[in-house]
Parts: sequence; C-alpha cells; structure tokens
Amino acid sequence: MHRNLHSSVETRQKLAGVTDLENKNSSDDQWPSARHAALVRDGYHCAKCRAGNLSELDVHHRMPRSIQIDHSAANLITLCDGCHAALHLNLQVGLARRMIERWAVRLARVLDFYHELPASNVDFGPLLQILGKQKLREGQLPIILAIMAGKDVLAVRPTGSGKSLCFQVPVLIRPGTGLVLEPLKALMKDQVQSLHDLQIPATFISSDVPPLERKHRYDMLEQDTWKFLYMAPERFDRSIVKDHTEYDRLSCFRPNYLVIDEAHVVPQYGNGFRPIYSQLGPIRQLLGWPQVLAFTATASADMQRRICESLGSPDAEVVTENPDRPNIALVRLPMAKQDQRRFEVIMRLLSQVRQGRTIIFVPTVKEGEQVQAGLAKRGIHLEFFHSEANNATWRDNLQGRFTGRLLPAINTVIATGAFGMGLDIPDIRLVVHWQHPFSVEEYLQGFGRAGRDGKRALALLFTDQRGDLGLLNYMVDKEPGPYSAIRYMDIATISRIANARQLCFRRELIGHLVGTKAHKKSWSIRILEWVFGERVRVERANVCCDRCAPAFFAQLLEGSVTYFTNN
Repeated sequence: MHRNLHSSVETRQKLAGVTDLENKNSSDDQWPSARHAALVRDGYHCAKCRAGNLSELDVHHRMPRSIQIDHSAANLITLCDGCHAALHLNLQVGLARRMIERWAVRLARVLDFYHELPASNVDFGPLLQILGKQKLREGQLPIILAIMAGKDVLAVRPTGSGKSLCFQVPVLIRPGTGLVLEPLKALMKDQVQSLHDLQIPATFISSDVPPLERKHRYDMLEQDTWKFLYMAPERFDRSIVKDHTEYDRLSCFRPNYLVIDEAHVVPQYGNGFRPIYSQLGPIRQLLGWPQVLAFTATASADMQRRICESLGSPDAEVVTENPDRPNIALVRLPMAKQDQRRFEVIMRLLSQVRQGRTIIFVPTVKEGEQVQAGLAKRGIHLEFFHSEANNATWRDNLQGRFTGRLLPAINTVIATGAFGMGLDIPDIRLVVHWQHPFSVEEYLQGFGRAGRDGKRALALLFTDQRGDLGLLNYMVDKEPGPYSAIRYMDIATISRIANARQLCFRRELIGHLVGTKAHKKSWSIRILEWVFGERVRVERANVCCDRCAPAFFAQLLEGSVTYFTNN
C-alpha cells in the first residue's frame, strides 16, 4: 500500500508540474521508511482535515529542509493538497488547482444524469500539463468524452481549433499506440516534431526513411515503444510498398485507435488521385477494427456521410462546429489569369505585411512556376513548395524555414494546396489563392491557415470563371474515379459562390457547410469545461467581404488604404 501511494503521489506531482515538491533524494535510505511510518501513524488521512483520498495526500516536513535535513517520521506530517497549499505559498496555486480539478470531476459525475461521462478517468489536468497546455479549447471536451466513451467519432472543427489534442488525450490515457493516417509527409513530420518537443514517444514511417531505419522503427513498435505512429495509408498498398515484410508487420499491428487526420481528403483523394483513400474500411478491418477517429476542418452534411461510410462506420457520432473564422476578411477579385495586374496586387499586399507570414496557393506546378517567374521579374524572389520536388531534404528545409524552425527564415512561400494542410503556424496574415480549388471544403482549408493566433488576417481569391472551371474539370477528367460526378458538382458549387459578387461571400461559404446545431450542454459538461476549458479570444475583422465592404476593398487593392494596421 505504501509503495503504491508513494508512486501515485510522486507521479501526480510530476505530471502537475510541481517540481521537487517535498520529494526526497532517492539515495537517502531514511526517507522511504520514515515516510511510510508517518503515513501509517496518521492513518493515511490528512492530519488537519482528515481527508483520506490517497491521490491527494502529501508528506510534509514540519521543519523545512532549508533549515534542517531531518527525514525522521517525527519531522513529517501527512496533509491533503488543500492543507499542504496553505504551507507553501509559492506552490499553493498549483496544489489548489489540482484539488479543484479533482473535486470538479467528482461533482460532474454526481450530476451526470444523462450518462455523458465515460467510466474511465476524466481528470485531464495532468495530461494537459504533459501536452504543454493549460486548458482545453472550447468544443474539445465533447469530442474527447465521446471518444473515451468508446464511440467512433467524426469531428468537424474550424482550422486552428486544436483538433490534434482531441485524439492525443485519449491515446495517452489508454495503453497501446494510436495509428494516425496523414495525407502528407510534411504534415506527419510536423506533428511528430511537436510531440518530440513534448517528450512524447512518436514516430513516422515514409519512403523518405531509409530501409534499416524503418526496420528499427517497426521493431520498437512491436515492443510497445511508441504512443503515436504516423504514416500515409499507402503503406498498406502492396503495389506501392514493395517490401512485403513491412505489410506483414502492419497486418499484425493492433492499435487502440485509428485516427484519420484531414478526413475531407477521404472522398476527395479517393476519387482516383490516391485510390487507397477509398480503401480505409478494409485497412481498418486488417488492423482488427480499432475505434476510428476522423478529424477535419470542413465537411458538408453530404461529405460527412461519405466519410463515415468509407470508414466502415455509418453510425459514427458526428460532432460539428461552425467553421466561420471571423478574424479573416474575405475578398474576391475577378481578373483573368493573363492579367499582369494580379502581380501588382500581390506586391502591394505583401508590402503591407510587415510582421507575420504569407502563403500564395496555386493549382498546379506549371502555374506555380509562372507565378514565381512573374514576381521575380518585379524583384520579389520566392520559394515554390510542391510535392513533385523529389528532394526530401530540400522540402524539409523549406518547410522548416517557413515555420521558423530553421534559418534563414522566410516569410512568404508559393505552394500547391497540399502544403498548408494541417500546418499550425500562428501568424500567417495573408493567404492568396491564384484560383479557387476543387470545393468549398478545400478553399476553407486553404485560407484557414491564416490568423490562427486569433488576430486579423486577409484571404484574397482571384477568380477567372472560365479559366478556373476549365482547368479543374480537365484535372478530374484525367483521373476519373467513383466520386467523379460529385467532384464536378463540388467544382460547380465553389465556382458559383466565388463568382456571385452580389452575395455575401462569407455567408455563402458558411451556409454550404454548417451542420447540425449544438445541443444544450448539461451541468456535468459545463462543470468540466469550467475547470478544464477556456474560450479563445478572436479579434474580428473590421470588414467582412468584398460584397459587404466594396469601397474599402477597392481602395485596399489599389494600395490607398491598408488592412494590416496592427500587425
């Protein structure tokens, strides 16, 4: 009993970030026996208030160690967190906070009349400390609770709202490994780097990893070394991964969760561009039917249904949130692709972004090179990131420089649409689309890279209705698939919205995507959100879109006014 209590208290203190709080030098042989004697003497209860919950008990020195090093039981007293906090003014907030969190969890369970809380632990305080967070963001808690209740979940949350944390918490709570399927190498490397910074064991498998290194990573996977394993779903395709030993090892893998990040690509990429995305249901079956968790920032009701059916979970719980990003101003500019004034507009806007970063999205490598050359003629030399660049080191270096991880840093980059997917960079102030992408969902994914710090940002969309439609329809024609008819409809929808200048751009975009309304929260959920959650302050843009403020945007694009006054 003593050993378990000693372990749980020290572990809890470490997770709560209370460093060296009454923990003794492990080399001192007197401390364990003296501590045990004090606990037995006090009957495993707080000597002051008589609280007896083992997870809340600390052993305190009556005479401080700074005065006298005395580990004898006579100098020790058993206290609960609350009473202990009163004696440590420099640590009382940390100790009292943990006590408040535990009592809030107990009260929430008492008031859980609708059985919304899972039987497993919902005391998230220590886990948030591990993940480097103080609080959960608004809307994360219902998703985490649904996952912990054993449900398959599709979560639709705005870009920059912390979707990764929603699956990281359940994976860390349960034993085993979470398998995360990512569409891009750059994205999985970014996620693994973030987990490494938090000292959480995670790795990825991709074609960029040398064969011997891949073998070692699989060896460690079979030894339950990793909490998170990231890979693209193509690792399950025998026609792509020639090493069948790798497929055999994956076939024996039994993850506790199968996470589909950027789930909107399931019906989009499964169209033929990456057909493996239409086979995620069989992959899940191969892995032993783990609980499936899908996350995306944008999905209409029809796309939600297609995602769930493709994953073999048509009855998955769908948790949606309004995708609006009120801190991002939206402006459409009808202008032919051959019109050289496009470059002048971009140059004027770039000159206004004195702090923060910019992404210029292009639809193809060919058009990206044309944009790069057009700006270079005007003295602006930008790097162009695209997946056809075969040099993995160059791609990693460019991504690292744009995120600020590597030097020399760059603040502006031209990129194909996949580059920005999932990148969590807080201070992107400007996003330019050379043309609209395949769907409303993809467009929101793109400009949603901006303003993740809650401050004002701007999204500029160039439109050329005939040219945009011709290119996108041609690209679908080249790679037909089971979703081709839907892809044509998606293209027509975003084209209609992008060119309906007489309608509010924001209202049309959000109206296409908003799903079911949120239910009224129970008292148990409100209590947990009060103690573990927080609302993120978002600075609203001072203008909505080109329809709502036409004069302002006309002056902005001409360079006579500036939008980025506070950057």
